[in-house]
Amino acid sequence: MTHVVERARGAAERAIFLRVAGPDATATRARIHETPGPRWFERGSPVQRVHGDASMFVGGLRALLLQSLHPLAMAGVAAHSGYRGDPWGRLQRTSTFIAVTTFGTSDDAERAVAAVRAVHER
Repeated sequence: MTHVVERARGAAERAIFLRVAGPDATATRARIHETPGPRWFERGSPVQRVHGDASMFVGGLRALLLQSLHPLAMAGVAAHSGYRGDPWGRLQRTSTFIAVTTFGTSDDAERAVAAVRAVHER
């Protein structure tokens, strides 16, 4: 019975990973984690432990639901995001941003933050 549960859990994990991280999830994960260079956070730091845990999916969805209660936040999302036409793409971009800033090189993290800041400045 344990083997069946482990297989089901693994299948669910892969399906969620591909849905949240996108079609190039494996290559993106390798680029983020395997590119040499300094990082903003040390390996095993509290930020990496929290962001690397599967509970981030639940926490992330909770954060999005909470954000949806704020009228100004949602007005900004509605005006400047393609979430209605591509909700999974929006989620994938957000999860990649979090992964890059948490686990990626400092250079990649700084580029990701600069891109988001440029969008917000518009």
